[in-house]
Amino acid sequence: MLRKDLGTVGMHALGLHNRTQQSIGIGKFRRTVTFSARRDYLVQEGSMVLNKRIGFMGAGQMAEALARGLIDRGVVPASQICCSDPSQGRKELFRGFGATPYDTNVEVAQNSDVLFVSVKPQFVHTVLTEARPVLKDSTLVISIAAGVTVAQLLEAAGPNARVCRVMPNTPCLVGETAAAMCLGGKADSSDADVVVWLFSAVGKIYQLDEKLLSAVTGLSGSGPAYVYVMIEALADGGVRAG
Repeated sequence: MLRKDLGTVGMHALGLHNRTQQSIGIGKFRRTVTFSARRDYLVQEGSMVLNKRIGFMGAGQMAEALARGLIDRGVVPASQICCSDPSQGRKELFRGFGATPYDTNVEVAQNSDVLFVSVKPQFVHTVLTEARPVLKDSTLVISIAAGVTVAQLLEAAGPNARVCRVMPNTPCLVGETAAAMCLGGKADSSDADVVVWLFSAVGKIYQLDEKLLSAVTGLSGSGPAYVYVMIEALADGGVRAG
């Protein structure tokens, strides 16, 4: 957990009125983040807590891994997390670890400062179009849908939306993701800092030009799954050979 090391750093950062860079976290979770607004972070029980409400439109395995990581690492309390999903079972799972499930995407968008689009790529336009009327100017929209471009996100969310396209990978499920991100629309460096802070709970993230995200998707996004298949094939071969 990050709690042990963040108290002093958090108090120092919150006492500054201007932007400042701080190294946060422990070991592999250590990151350099620029704190730009005192209201974005709180010191709670000796740890640095992001003072934002986090919503997930889509409560699948990747959304669950992110939500659990944020809670387990003390980045965001469960009470500040909400979700929507067609599956009642997935919503109840989120309720089980303290998050709030809603019946509609609009309700999630209304109750989120950071809105994750964590549905399958073919549904991204639909859910963002639903949410668009209630998105605030300050809402940060983070898509983790493979292959959906920044231009497509802005088409659905609006040209003035703050959007971030992120490509995580399956090791996110065990807190070891190697993700890539790019910003779009009105998103700025302070939004990038928030994304880095969030994803530090489940691994590493790097900011790249969008033109490189297709390569990231093929290499680190899909690559681990092919490695798993190869390992499984080797195991099957060993069993077959006796």
